[in-house]
Amino acid sequence: MTKKIRIIIFILTMFALSLFGCTGATSVPEIPTEEPTEEAAPAPKLAAVVDAVEPNYCLDCHADKERLVKTGEPIVEVKSESEGAG
Repeated sequence: MTKKIRIIIFILTMFALSLFGCTGATSVPEIPTEEPTEEAAPAPKLAAVVDAVEPNYCLDCHADKERLVKTGEPIVEVKSESEGAG
């Protein structure tokens, strides 16, 4: 086969595959079955449960800017080891 024929066959094959890929799946129609219909009983309403909120002491400390400034470590200046004689 020549190179042109191979390219044409490849293009036609890809075109055919793309057409088959775009088709929707055919579904089988469902056969209706006769089942007795029962009315569902209404669901009982549940009582609202309210959990007691526990205090969050972590958030109290970390959100207080004054306390963070007071308990924070002071910034220490470190001399670079590359400066000076040596």
